[in-house]
Amino acid sequence: MQIEIPPDQMAFLFPAYMIVDKNLTLQEVAPSLNQSEFPPTVGHNLLEYFHLPDQERDLAAALAIIAGIAKRMDYLQLHCVNLQYVLAGTAIQLVEGYLLAANRLPTPPPAPPPGSALAAQTDAGDSPGPADASMPALKLVSIQKVLLEEARQTALDLAAERQRSEDMLNRFRQVSGYMAHDFNNLLSVVRLNAALLMKQRGLSQKVSRRIQVMAEVAERGSEITQSLMTLSRQKHDTCPPLDVDAHIDSNRTFFATSIGANHRITFDLGAQGSFAEVGRTDLTNCLLNLVINARVAMPDDGTVTISTRLTEALPPGGDDSDNPVLRPFIDIKVRDTGYGMSKEVVARAFEPFFSTKQHGTGVGLASVREFARAMGGGACINSAVGEGTTIHIRLPCCDPPAAEAAEAAVPERFATQPMAPVALAGDRAMRILVVEDEVHALAALTELLEAEGYAVTPAADYDEAAMYLTDQHFDMMLADVVLPHSNGIVLAGHASAVQPGLRIMMMSGYAPNADEMSPDWLFVRKPLDLVKLLGMIRTALPRP
Repeated sequence: MQIEIPPDQMAFLFPAYMIVDKNLTLQEVAPSLNQSEFPPTVGHNLLEYFHLPDQERDLAAALAIIAGIAKRMDYLQLHCVNLQYVLAGTAIQLVEGYLLAANRLPTPPPAPPPGSALAAQTDAGDSPGPADASMPALKLVSIQKVLLEEARQTALDLAAERQRSEDMLNRFRQVSGYMAHDFNNLLSVVRLNAALLMKQRGLSQKVSRRIQVMAEVAERGSEITQSLMTLSRQKHDTCPPLDVDAHIDSNRTFFATSIGANHRITFDLGAQGSFAEVGRTDLTNCLLNLVINARVAMPDDGTVTISTRLTEALPPGGDDSDNPVLRPFIDIKVRDTGYGMSKEVVARAFEPFFSTKQHGTGVGLASVREFARAMGGGACINSAVGEGTTIHIRLPCCDPPAAEAAEAAVPERFATQPMAPVALAGDRAMRILVVEDEVHALAALTELLEAEGYAVTPAADYDEAAMYLTDQHFDMMLADVVLPHSNGIVLAGHASAVQPGLRIMMMSGYAPNADEMSPDWLFVRKPLDLVKLLGMIRTALPRP
C-alpha cells in the first residue's frame, strides 16, 4: 500500500513517526523522539538506534522486512538498542523511502534473549507476539486518521478555492468600478459638448436631430455604466418609484429588436400598475440580459415570454419576529422555450464567471442577481433539460410617487435656447470652483457655466483647488468625488473649513456613503445632465 502524507501532518497522525530513505538513513524524526533517552538523529542510520526482527545489523534484510511490512501494512515493533523504549506501528511506503508510522508503548517489554527474534510479524510468517492483538485496531486507526486528514485537507482546499474565487470577484468588482468611473467621465464630455452645440442659434432641424442622437447615445451609455456599478456593488443615487408594467410595455419594441427576427417575444403584464424603487436603466439592462440569454438558448427559433404578477412573500433573509408578515413583491418572469439546464448547471448559473457558452463571460446572470439583491429582492431559476428556462426576479413594492414627483421623473432634454443668466450676486457674477480631473469634461463644463453668467475657476486636482481656495473667495465648489492622488470628499471638508458658508456640490457616477457626506452638501450623478445641474445650482445659489 502506497500513501503520500505531508510531513507536517505526521506528528498529528503518528506521535513517534520516523521517515527513512531507501538505505534506512533517517530523514525526519518526530519531535517527541528528540526528547527521549536515546534520541535518533537525522542523517544517521536507523539500525544505529533500533533492532529489527531476526537480522539486526543486516541492511539488506532490514530493508526487505520493512518493504514487506509496507506492502501489507503488517505490524512492526522497533526496540531501542539500549532497551529504554519500544515503538509499535507499521511501515508506509513513500516516494523516496518509508514512513515508520509508530506510537511509543507505555512501558517497554522485557529484554529478549541475545540472538532471538524480536516480537514482530515478519515476512516468513513467524508466530506473532503479544502486541499483535492490537494490530487490527492500529491498522484501522491509522487508515481512519489518514482518511480523516485527507477529508480535512479537501475541506481546506475547497475553502481556499472559494477564497480565490471571492478574491477574483472582488478584483472584478474593483475593475468594474474603475471602468464605470472613467466611462462616465467620457459620457459627460459627450453630453456637455452636445449641450454646447444645442445652445447655438440658427441650427437646422437636421443638425439639431444629430445632436439629439448624440445625447440619446450618451444616455444609453450611462445605462451600461449603471450595470457595471450594480455588479461592482457601488451605490448610486436613490431611484424614484417606477411603474414596472408601464416601463416594460414602453420598451416592447426594444426587446423585440433584441430577440431577433427568427424568435418571438410575448408579454403578459399583470402587476396591476404596481411600483418599485428601481432605476429605469437598471431594470431595462437586467431584462435585456435575460432576453439575450434566452435567444442563445434557442439557436433555431423559439418564444420568450416576459410576465409580471403581484405576490406576497417574506423579505429576503426571513422575518425574525414572532408573527412574520408577508410583504408585497412584483414577480417578473422571463421564460424561454430553449433546451433548458441540468440541475448541476442551475446550481452554478448565478456564480460569477461561470458559463456554459464557449466564449461566455459568466457576468450576465451574476449581474442580474446582484441587481435584484441591491433592490431588496432576489432572483432564482427554474429549469430542466428539454423543458426551457424561467428566470424569476422579485422586487419589493413601494408606494406610488406623488403627482409632482412623477412629473419631475420625466426624462429631461437639452434646452434648445440659451437660458437667461441669473447668476449675479449684487453687482458681481457668482463664483464657482469646478474641480474635475478629466480635461475635456472640465473645459466643456467651464464653458457651459460661463455661458450661464457664472464666474468659473477650473481646477484639475486637489492641490490646484486648495491653492485657489486660499487665494480667492467662491460661492460654490463643484467637485468630482474621485480625484487623482486624493479624494473629493476630503477636498470638500477642507474647502468648508477654509471658507465657511461655501456651498458644496459633489458629482460622480455613484453616490458616496452617507456618513462621508455632510448633510448640507449636494450631489449630482454623472454623466452630467445640464438641465438638472443648472437647476440644482440655481436652487443652491438663489439671487440675493
